[in-house]
Amino acid sequence: MTAHFKINSYTILMKKFFKTVLLTAMSLLMGSTLAHSQDVQWKYRVNDLGNNTFEIVFDAAIEDTWHMYDLGPYDAMGPNPTMITFEGTEGARLEGEAYELTEPIVVYDEVFGMEIGYYEHAATIAQKVVLTAPSASLKGYVEWMVCNDVGWYKFCDSVLEALGQGSNAS
Repeated sequence: MTAHFKINSYTILMKKFFKTVLLTAMSLLMGSTLAHSQDVQWKYRVNDLGNNTFEIVFDAAIEDTWHMYDLGPYDAMGPNPTMITFEGTEGARLEGEAYELTEPIVVYDEVFGMEIGYYEHAATIAQKVVLTAPSASLKGYVEWMVCNDVGWYKFCDSVLEALGQGSNAS
């Protein structure tokens, strides 16, 4: 009976220890990820191209020690490319795919075993949108992956923009 009690005490002690270690590790990981989410700052603007066509331009400011992967695409063994996706495009139609206004640096990467493209310091990506109604509200998401000599991190941010003939869209 006493041995059983000691095993339970030991088991409870070990569970508390592992729980503490796990919570500490998770806190450190989350803190590290949140700190790295500031490695790319996004701004966007909307250019009126005429004929109910708009260009949504996404500008990324990338911290000096990091680089951000381009639009790809890459196979499953490659990095996560930067992606811009929209939902709720009622009153608007996307015109083609997102495209790069900044030329990426393209290199053969030994880790991924393929050619990859990335940006340093800054990147500009755009998406054309055509209005199909007098106004539209789009919700868009930007997903990106940054890398340096220490590690990789993937992030997502959302933007919201209203477009219309009477809007201040530039």
